[in-house]
Amino acid sequence: MLPAIFFVLKLGQPLLIEGQPGSGRRNLRVRSQLLQKEIERLQCYVGIDEDKAIGKFGPALQRLFLETQGNLW
Repeated sequence: MLPAIFFVLKLGQPLLIEGQPGSGRRNLRVRSQLLQKEIERLQCYVGIDEDKAIGKFGPALQRLFLETQGNLW
């Protein structure tokens, strides 16, 4: 997991961590606080799909995202 965390920090990209109890996710939360990096928890369960978990990134949301990012293009 360390190489993935290293590249995530260097590239400023999100990282999805999953695993069984005892796999070290809580340790990652503590380290993120020490590094002053934001962490989000997503609780998944049987029957949940990506639309229910994170929502749809439809045209209206895409437009809002681009408007809030300033003149990137």
